[in-house]
Amino acid sequence: MPTEVALPGNLSSAEFNEVADSLARRVWVFGPERILSAEIRSQIVESILNGLDTIASQIKIQVDEGDSSAEEITPTMRWSINDLVRTALTNPPLSVQEFQLEGTESAELLIEASVADSINWWAQLSEEQKRALWLILKEDFGIDIESKTEEVAGFPGYAVVKSTRVMTVPAAGDWSENKFRPALFTPAVGEGSQYLSCYIIEGEG
Repeated sequence: MPTEVALPGNLSSAEFNEVADSLARRVWVFGPERILSAEIRSQIVESILNGLDTIASQIKIQVDEGDSSAEEITPTMRWSINDLVRTALTNPPLSVQEFQLEGTESAELLIEASVADSINWWAQLSEEQKRALWLILKEDFGIDIESKTEEVAGFPGYAVVKSTRVMTVPAAGDWSENKFRPALFTPAVGEGSQYLSCYIIEGEG
C-alpha cells in the first residue's frame, strides 16, 4: 500500500488510501520483463532523453543569463527518479501534476493528480522493477549506480555518478543541438531521493 502522507484537499484517510491504491496499480502492471521489452524500454529511454534535453537547454539559458558556470548550475537542475517513475511507468500515464490542472472542472482528474503528487512512486516498485530501470540507465545512458561517486558542490549530502557517454540531441524548432553527459545525484550516505541531470558539453551545440 502506498505510504500515507498529509492528505490532499478534503479527502478523508479512507478516500486517500482508496485512490492511492488504485493509482499504484498503474505501476504494478509493469513487471521487469515488460520494462525491458523493446517497446516499453524505448519509451522510457525517450522519456529520459527528453527530460535531460530539457534540463540541458535550461542550464544553457541560465549560463547565458547569469554569472554561474554550467558545473555550478547543474546540481540545481534535476529531475527526480520518483517523477520519472510516475511519468514513464504508469499506465495510463500520470504525467500531469495538480498545479497543471488549475481551472479544470474535472474533479476526478484533480483528485488523481493531487493524490499522485503525494505518493512515493519509487517505493511502489519491486526490487526487480528497480533493477530493470537501473539496467536501462546503465546500458542506454552509461550511468552505473555501482561505479565510484564524486562529491557535489552546491548539493549538500549528495554525490554524483557521472556517465562517460556523451549524448547528442539534434536541434529542433527554436532549440539548438544539445550535447551532454547524463548524471545521477544520489545520497552520499544512507537512502533518500535520487535525481537525474546532465553536464552539458560547453562550447558545442
